[in-house]
Formats: sequence, structure tokens, C-alpha cells
Amino acid sequence: MAHTNCTDGKHLGKNGQCCDGCPAGQYKLTDCDSSKKTMCAKCGSGSYTATINYLSKCLQCKKDCSEVNNHMRVKECTTKDDAVCGCVSGFYCTEEKCEHCRPASHCALGSGVTAQATHTKDTLCAPCEDGTYSNKSDFSACLPHTRCENLGREYETSGTLKLMPPAATSYLIVTGCYLPACGQDSC
Repeated sequence: MAHTNCTDGKHLGKNGQCCDGCPAGQYKLTDCDSSKKTMCAKCGSGSYTATINYLSKCLQCKKDCSEVNNHMRVKECTTKDDAVCGCVSGFYCTEEKCEHCRPASHCALGSGVTAQATHTKDTLCAPCEDGTYSNKSDFSACLPHTRCENLGREYETSGTLKLMPPAATSYLIVTGCYLPACGQDSC
């Protein structure tokens, strides 16, 4: 008797019967018939199937995770899963399959990283809060201003979100703190 609809995990074979699919890591050699079940075979090296399937051959694994495109291989191909490419450090994937890598954004002066770039997301930056600064355009977080009293020094000039105070000519300035200039750090 021919079926028109098959239940989950089965497919309509050439003879009109509902046949079992092949498990991940295998492909269909022959459909079932009234006397035998679906015959499956294992995928060979360099090929895979990731789910229950009715394929007549396995899928080819990704061949290239090229450093030329800022890719790197994150996971090797198995008979049940394709190889997985990712991006080298400083880049992120533009989509889940990681066909393209885009440079991760640097945080601008006065901003710091709140979340590093991930597999598919760019760096997240935010302006530095009061009492912190960032004098680099890079992948680092905002740094706290130095507390002069913790260094046994006196407060002279406030830092900004982007910079610590400039050095004065008559004083050795260390992040807004001063000592009389008598040499390097002491008299």
C-alpha cells in the first residue's frame, strides 16, 4: 500500500513506502521495500552528514579555513559534523557559518572595551566613566586615575577621560601627582 505522508524520521521511498532515514555520519545506499529496511553506509574521510538524512551521498567537508582570509580552523571535520572555521585574533565572523572575517573595532580615545569581540560580534565600547581614562585606541578597558595620596604624593591636576595631565616643567608629574623635581623620583 502506497503512503503519501510519512511520520517523523521516515521518508517516502521510490516504491511509495515510508522508509527510515540514515543516522548522522551515514548516507542512504538503497531505499527500503516490503522485504528490507533502508540500507545505509558510513561517510568516508572528508565527508559528513550531520542529521538523520535520505541523501544518496555524504556532504563534502569544508576544505579551507585560510589565514589569507583571516580564518583559522576551530574544529576538524568528522563523519557527523563539518569542519568549523573561525577568525584569527582581532577579527570576528560576519555570520554564524563564518564565511567572512571582519576586523574587530578598536575603542577610541576616551572609550574602553565593555565586551571583547566574540565569534560573531564586534567589540563593544563605552565612554570612560568619571575617574577613569583611556589614552589608547585599542582593545583595552578604561583605567582608573591614580590616587595621589596612595603614592604619598600631592594632587595637582585632574585627569580627563582621554588623558592624564601633561607633565609640568618644574615638577615631576605622575598621573596628576607631583614631587619637587630633584632627580628622578626623589631628592
